[in-house]
Amino acid sequence: MTGTASVDGLRPELLTTLALRRALGRGVARSGEVYLDYGHPMGRYLTGTFTELIDCGLLALADDDGWGLRRVTVTDAGQARYAHICGILRRNPR
Repeated sequence: MTGTASVDGLRPELLTTLALRRALGRGVARSGEVYLDYGHPMGRYLTGTFTELIDCGLLALADDDGWGLRRVTVTDAGQARYAHICGILRRNPR
């Protein structure tokens, strides 16, 4: 995520980390414009983040499964970004 504005008081870096972590769990899908986590609608604070990460190539959408669901997958670039963020967090715990 490249923006500097926060959503609901959450920093963009935290939102990126949360979205990538959820997508790595393989339970995230999109139905229309709604993102689902293991079939449950996700909080709106991550909706824009998922869309932005898809647009910038850190996440990708799989083909429609026939039921209107498209799985969200993490690209190689997304995995590298998540590893980078985790490395920073390990070096600088709060």
